[in-house]
Amino acid sequence: MHGTPLGREQRAGLLLPVSRRGTIACLAVLASAATTYAQDANRTLTGMVVDPLGRGVGGVMVAVACEGAVARTVTADNGTFTVDTKGTSACDVIARGDGFEPLRLRVDPAAPVLLHLELARLESRVDVIAPPPERGPTFLQLRDDAVTAFGGDLDSLMNYAVRRAGATASGSSVLVDGLPATLLPPANSIESLTIDEDPFSPRYGGPPLARVEIVTRPPQRGWRLALNAAPLAAGGANPMGGGDRRTRGFQGYAYGPLPPARTSFSASIAVSRDRFAQPFRAVGRDGPINGTVEDRADTVRYSAGLHWGDATQRASVVVSALNASRGSAIPDALTTPDAAAALSIRQRDVRMTHEARTPRVLHRTAARGQITETSRAGDGGAPAIDVVGAFRGGASVDARATERIAVWNAAHVSQATSGRWLAGVSAEGGTFDGRTVSNPFGLFRFSSVGDMLAMSRAATWLRSPPTRRASGRTWSCAAFVQTDLYRTPARHVASGVRVDYQPDAGWTASPRITAQNRWRTWRVHGGAGTFTSAWTADLLAAGRRYAGANAQTIVLDPPLTIATYEDDRVQKSLVTSALDAALRRRRDLIIVAGLERHIGEISIAAAHTWTRGRSLYGWRRLPAPDGWLDRLESNRRRDRHELHIRAGSRWRAQSFTAHYSYVSSYDDTDGPSSFAARYDDLVAEHGRSSDVPAHHVTVVADLVPTRSVRLSILAEWRSRPPFDVITGLDPDRNGLFLDRNGAQRNRGAGPGYRSVDAYGYVPVPLDRIIKRSLTLDVALRAENLLGARNFTTLNGVLGSPLFGQPLGALPGRSVRVSISVRR
Repeated sequence: MHGTPLGREQRAGLLLPVSRRGTIACLAVLASAATTYAQDANRTLTGMVVDPLGRGVGGVMVAVACEGAVARTVTADNGTFTVDTKGTSACDVIARGDGFEPLRLRVDPAAPVLLHLELARLESRVDVIAPPPERGPTFLQLRDDAVTAFGGDLDSLMNYAVRRAGATASGSSVLVDGLPATLLPPANSIESLTIDEDPFSPRYGGPPLARVEIVTRPPQRGWRLALNAAPLAAGGANPMGGGDRRTRGFQGYAYGPLPPARTSFSASIAVSRDRFAQPFRAVGRDGPINGTVEDRADTVRYSAGLHWGDATQRASVVVSALNASRGSAIPDALTTPDAAAALSIRQRDVRMTHEARTPRVLHRTAARGQITETSRAGDGGAPAIDVVGAFRGGASVDARATERIAVWNAAHVSQATSGRWLAGVSAEGGTFDGRTVSNPFGLFRFSSVGDMLAMSRAATWLRSPPTRRASGRTWSCAAFVQTDLYRTPARHVASGVRVDYQPDAGWTASPRITAQNRWRTWRVHGGAGTFTSAWTADLLAAGRRYAGANAQTIVLDPPLTIATYEDDRVQKSLVTSALDAALRRRRDLIIVAGLERHIGEISIAAAHTWTRGRSLYGWRRLPAPDGWLDRLESNRRRDRHELHIRAGSRWRAQSFTAHYSYVSSYDDTDGPSSFAARYDDLVAEHGRSSDVPAHHVTVVADLVPTRSVRLSILAEWRSRPPFDVITGLDPDRNGLFLDRNGAQRNRGAGPGYRSVDAYGYVPVPLDRIIKRSLTLDVALRAENLLGARNFTTLNGVLGSPLFGQPLGALPGRSVRVSISVRR
């Protein structure tokens, strides 16, 4: 919405409404108003109120405040108004009309004024939350200026939000307008970003792990344009070796009206090019191998949408796409360039939303479909060689692999406008189709460099069929309801239940309850509930993904040739895979209790969360009559305790937030793709959860040196997480090489993390320079200012000469400046 004060030089029609008839009417009215103004310049303010099409709007309440005196009037049928004022200085004009956004404008009473109203925006969204929700220490909501203060850089916005909330990005899930999303909207189209609001709502199926909810802007009739470029970047070198990263990017966003009433469009494009050196550090046949390979990552994102809305309902259809490629993907420093693979990803996403408001109920409906195609291409012209913990080279394990995943989601939620109840239904499903062309020479795996050099010890040769296929299909649905059991201004108890159904899994009910009590400056809150995670198509397809793979234990004679596999001493064993007949969906019980206190502008909060996870997934390689059977099971478990403390304060426009969390988490699986080291001893698998640090600290300071300049300082520290240490041997001759010699899982300590970042933002209005309503945004992003060496993982193979050395690292100190122009 915007207003336009008209001076003498503008009466000829420099500012024209959209409608030609409306323009003529406005000019006539303003000409008449100018005559009236000439008669009494100091006592009368005249003007006209128009809608987005330039038509006069009658019945609008107009209030004019001049030098402490307030005068009110109502516009005539043609939108004109006249107000007597008692001052000659600048006045504030406020216009309010049914179905339109309120407008407040500073004007000069010495000139007629033309007020443009915009249609009322619906503050509702598909992801409904019954207020007041259960909000823990990690709750955060960013809106308006806090969202736009990153110059259109979505990555910077997400990093800032997660750190300020004290959450962890690794376990976060993202929802856009109430539905899961992997392809995110452009930053300029985001109205609000919320983290961990009402985590016990029955709208959600899986456990609440740093849930990020993004709400896009409602339909608007005004124009919005933004062009963003990041031509200045320095630093970002890998601490393990290699030069600086070279990053270039461009983003464009447009939003504007279309001829049909209440209809608008949106379009965006983002292009990025990243060039960097990927180091490798291995031990091969001829000794240490060190070097770097030049790699590249190119990404193109684009979207287009149609939007329609009025005061009672709105609808949107948005189509998005992503094309990404990687020239030489190396998983870690042990992989040499000859075993790398080129990677490409294509995503297509269609999202539809609709919401309608009645006096008592708000209805929201959303649907989404997405197709992701992934392709990997490597060199399959030679045998692939893997020395556990020391070397991966020779060629790629697979010559070519493609995966196609199609998912869809739909949801409808109805919420009482009083916020006392909500109910809805949802459904989701997907298909998975994978095809792999194997390296015809297979993979030779050795326990040590000595085995590879001697060429006379046992080795494992893994050879798959020429082509492997795996497919899966599934769907699920749910119904949920939530209502207030007791509600007063100080106390609130709400309860809900969610019922999930999935073929071959049946029905499951998940009850939830939350409560809070306020007393003076204190707030006590808590919640409890169970969560059920639906099977995915790729999980079900995994039972057939490895079908037909051969694991052969052979004795090698020099030289290493492909003919070796025909030797009479080859002992063949077939590896097949299947799903456990008793496979169940994952279930989590979560109980939270917290205490919070506000003292003026200072707030302190603490909460304890206990999570009891059952039916977690994991693989076991079991003996079979003709070799081995890989079976996906759901008999794993997790117990987790987390204490989270938050402290925050505000002083004028400055704010300070600090988070500390202590986590004690134990489980016996690393996820649905992990294998147990011994098929007959799951007890030994129970240990500290992988990659979960015990201590996590974040500190965020938001500074506003001037009214428009924003500066955020972010500091984060994580303790050393546990990771697994193995011997590199294969006593069971099953090809897994996961032996720990009887030791407990995850007994090692991985690399910690520490970083200090700074985000700056300066908007520069250009209207005084080029006489146009444009703003130049300059955004600064400086990461790892102290130059800390943050490694991602360490070598955990005891028999390797590289044991304990880093295998990967995050970029070093880097500075990026982006410049954007918006209207």
